[in-house]
Amino acid sequence: MRGAAGTVKCGCVTTRQKEELVTDEFREKVFEAIRKEIGADPSTVDPDKPLREQVMVDSMQFISLIARLETVFDKDISVSAMQVETLNEFLRFVAEEVGAK
Repeated sequence: MRGAAGTVKCGCVTTRQKEELVTDEFREKVFEAIRKEIGADPSTVDPDKPLREQVMVDSMQFISLIARLETVFDKDISVSAMQVETLNEFLRFVAEEVGAK
């Protein structure tokens, strides 16, 4: 894809743009879903350390979390969300999937 003055545009979303998608309102909706589906308090989790090392969560709970978030945001979320490592990565991934603003 070509942009202005012949520059190439990739249509990619930068990390900064992903971070801008994670508003306080969005974060609270995701945190509430985590509390209900996993039974963990995300505010006690280090957002930059591996989530599964901090919170006991099995695959079925994670699938339930994704399903709840799909309902909350009325958007499909890829099961690739299960591959993210940290809470911050998960927030950015979900924000990008649902087009949060």
